[in-house]
Amino acid sequence: MMFSGSKISRLLANSLFLIGLVLILSPTITRADLQSGFGGAGSLAADTGLSEQEPVEFIKKAVDVFLGIVGLVAVAVVIYGGFLYITSAGDEDKAAHGKRVILYAVIGLVLIGLAAIIVNFAITLTT
Repeated sequence: MMFSGSKISRLLANSLFLIGLVLILSPTITRADLQSGFGGAGSLAADTGLSEQEPVEFIKKAVDVFLGIVGLVAVAVVIYGGFLYITSAGDEDKAAHGKRVILYAVIGLVLIGLAAIIVNFAITLTT
């Protein structure tokens, strides 16, 4: 089954949204469970071998990992755009498409870098 470009883009955007949502909500749920202790005698973190790090640190690490993965995807898209441009064989439409892919991927990389700076700045303000 062949997917069109818009279906793949929509699928990728939805997947990234869900991954981001899980990364954002996981520390909140985990912190609430650790504080309540599930009514057990010992610490949940000690019983399960989980870390007792602060939620802010966990969020920072999770966002850094997420931005790293998205950055790798953007670099792969730049490489793909370069491949499209090189293999256009003189076809101006294909060459223009390759240039657009590279341009949008570079814009994405800049936005990823700005997002990392903003997140680190916000976390620095909260600690």
